[in-house]
Amino acid sequence: MFRFALVGFSFLASALSATASNSLNMIGDTIYMNGVQDGDCYQLTADTPRQGGGVWSNKMIDVTAPWSFTSQIYLGSKNWRGSNGVAFSLQANSKMELPDSSISVWYASIPNSFACEVDTNWDRGDSNSLDHLQLVSVAGVNEHTAITNEATTGNIEDGEYHTFEITWDPLIDYMTVTLDGEDIIKTTVDGGISQYLNGATEAYFGFTATTDQVYTNEHRVCFNDESVTLIETTTPALPPVTAGGDPHFTMWTGEKYDFHGACDLVLLQNPHFHDGLGMDIHIRTKFTLEWSYIYSAVLQIGHETLEVMGGKKNQYWINKVEGKDLSHGISGFSITFEEVNSKTREFRVDLKDGSVILFKTFNNFIKVDVDGANYVRFTASRGLMGSMEGKKVARDLKTVIDDSEAFGLEWQVLVTEPILFHNIEGVQAPQKCLLPSAASRPKRRRLGQTTLTLNDAELACVLVREQDHDACIFDVLATNTKDIAGAY
Repeated sequence: MFRFALVGFSFLASALSATASNSLNMIGDTIYMNGVQDGDCYQLTADTPRQGGGVWSNKMIDVTAPWSFTSQIYLGSKNWRGSNGVAFSLQANSKMELPDSSISVWYASIPNSFACEVDTNWDRGDSNSLDHLQLVSVAGVNEHTAITNEATTGNIEDGEYHTFEITWDPLIDYMTVTLDGEDIIKTTVDGGISQYLNGATEAYFGFTATTDQVYTNEHRVCFNDESVTLIETTTPALPPVTAGGDPHFTMWTGEKYDFHGACDLVLLQNPHFHDGLGMDIHIRTKFTLEWSYIYSAVLQIGHETLEVMGGKKNQYWINKVEGKDLSHGISGFSITFEEVNSKTREFRVDLKDGSVILFKTFNNFIKVDVDGANYVRFTASRGLMGSMEGKKVARDLKTVIDDSEAFGLEWQVLVTEPILFHNIEGVQAPQKCLLPSAASRPKRRRLGQTTLTLNDAELACVLVREQDHDACIFDVLATNTKDIAGAY
């Protein structure tokens, strides 16, 4: 779950003062309940048939800013034959939107709205008979579309108040819905909330509820204008993870290791990226006489790919088509290209949350960086970049492999995995990655024979960022060339 720090209130009014009792906008059968709980409480429906009520804020919240909402909800005490539940909604229409108790999805009578239903009534449209939460958009009257699947809870028609919270981070379009301190819904709302409000960037917030002809329950909510607060995330971006040079790998915790196998490798596998769209990064490595390196890399987001290869010629592929127009990006994420100099080119994929995937070529070398990664989007990632905890986790996501060579072999691209590159080249599974022979390893690492000094290497790497500095010095000495610093 995100962790947030309160930084102040910033609604349409310049400041918020204490909200007086019974200050919100009651509609339908709603009545104010004095002296219940600690805040302003409202009974939306009594435990009688064909009731419909709602209560809306006076002020509007900016849905393009991060915010948090906290309230108490009461769903009655009838688990059997109880109905219908409550819905938290955002809408920019008016402060007097009334739900229609004649339709089963009562909040769907409010057009251009975004809702989180707390549904306690099983009807034929539900996928299960349990109490559940679900995010839903409403385009027109009774025109509703599920944004998430139904997330079940325990019985909440138990005669008790339950803490209902929503947090929203528009930077990464991420929403968390919590009930009694437990995360029930954690999801990306791709494109943000405004798209569901007919483009409005500010919305009233409130609750609605109904009962039907047979199934009934009492429904109450407790909140006020101050229940929504602007917030900022205190979770920093993750440090850069990289793969490049001879080749060196930097994991999420900053730990470094080398793997010198020549084959296709899974650098990163993130099936949950962007609410299940998915991300994969594969690299292709090869040997020279004295060192190994990454000479091709491919990024897949969803079903679209960007592949980049080193060399004097600018070689890249979009969806396995060479030289295709970069301006369309891949899967909605833009690509920026820069030719830094005659030896260096950069391809940046903007992930829309301040983070980027960078492919940098230097002569035949490729360096891959994931910069500014957001923890939520990458928390489930695995591959040669390891786990978020800095562990070299195997494909079973349980076994930890401490030996770097065994770990590298574990993440060779399998026969059962798709070939993301435009061609088949080099060692392919089921043949295992080629490893440097025992006879060649002393030659590869006989740094004492280099004609360059440590001081030469340090000067060559003076402009390289700190986390890559040691790897750069090592490679300058290992390859006996200052130019290799350009790969960083």
